[in-house]
Amino acid sequence: MRDNLTSLYNRRGMDKLTNQITTDKSKQPLPLVVMMCDIDHFKSIDDQFGHLVGDQVIVNVSEQIQACVRVNDVAIRYGGEEFLILLPNTPLANAHIVAERIRNAVYNIPVHHQNMSPISISIGVSQQHKGDNLDSLIREADKALYQAKQNGRNCVVIAPCECEEIRLKHA
Repeated sequence: MRDNLTSLYNRRGMDKLTNQITTDKSKQPLPLVVMMCDIDHFKSIDDQFGHLVGDQVIVNVSEQIQACVRVNDVAIRYGGEEFLILLPNTPLANAHIVAERIRNAVYNIPVHHQNMSPISISIGVSQQHKGDNLDSLIREADKALYQAKQNGRNCVVIAPCECEEIRLKHA
C-alpha cells in the first residue's frame, strides 16, 4: 500500500483508495482533480550525483508534496520520479493554487551539492467532468504534464476543460 522510500501511497494503495474516492460521489459536490507531477531533469541528477542523492531528492520532493496537500488529498508515488495527487471535492482554481504551492516548495528545497541546480517539478492538472473516469483524468493530467515540459519545465499546466473562463484564467 505504501512506497518504501517516500511513505506515500504506491500504485496498489492508489487502486484501493481511488475506488473509494470515485465511487462515493454523494459526499463530493465538487469534482475530483488529478495532478501528475514529474521531477525535472531527474535522470541527470541520478547520473551526475548518484542514486543515493537521487533517492534523497525523491524523498525531499515527496515531503514537500505532503506538506502542501490537505489531509483528505491523496499523494501517490506513481513511478520513479513521478507523483500523482488526487484532490477530491476541489474547485479547479484551488487546485491550481495547490499546484503552484507544490512547485514553489520543491524549487525552494535546499541543495547541498556543488554544481547542483535547484530542484524543479512540472505539474499537469485535470478536472473531472461528466463521464470522466480516473483513467481519463490521469491521461489528461499526463498530457498537461507533457505540455508543462514543452513549456520549459518548472511550471503548471491545466488540461483543457469545459469551462472556458477557468481554462483561460489558469492557462
